[in-house]
Amino acid sequence: MAEDQDGNLRIPESLWEQLVTLAKDRGTDPYSLALLWLADAVAGSDPEPSPRAVPSSSAPASAPRRVTVAIGNVEYVVSTSRFIIGRGSSCDLSLDDEAVDAQHASVELEDGMPHLWDLGSKSGVYYGSQRVRRKAIADRDRFRLGSTEIEFRVR
Repeated sequence: MAEDQDGNLRIPESLWEQLVTLAKDRGTDPYSLALLWLADAVAGSDPEPSPRAVPSSSAPASAPRRVTVAIGNVEYVVSTSRFIIGRGSSCDLSLDDEAVDAQHASVELEDGMPHLWDLGSKSGVYYGSQRVRRKAIADRDRFRLGSTEIEFRVR
């Protein structure tokens, strides 16, 4: 990347096109996704890899048998290898929350254990008061997406 005469960062067009495609796939806008990654770079942290479902034909014996998402007294079973949570009607779990992006977060298995990924959302994914991009999920963990609090049950 380079700066123009006004001090603005310029992203090469080919990289920007890839970023736009990735943001569209994740249901967010490319500016939010670019800012999230730029903030990580400025903070000196290594950018995390993009979320990928890891098929596991030989899951360890300790792998959870069932993962559910609870909102209040209602539970939703995580039934796919990449379970999408967001406001969009195509999500596996659709939330009625204006602060939630169309595709806000995903639950994915890594080495047989569930992880919650922020998909470049504007308002973020919070574990307690900490904004997280990726976090392993343990039984009874609570996260906030927009103004919606969700709890995971791992059995």
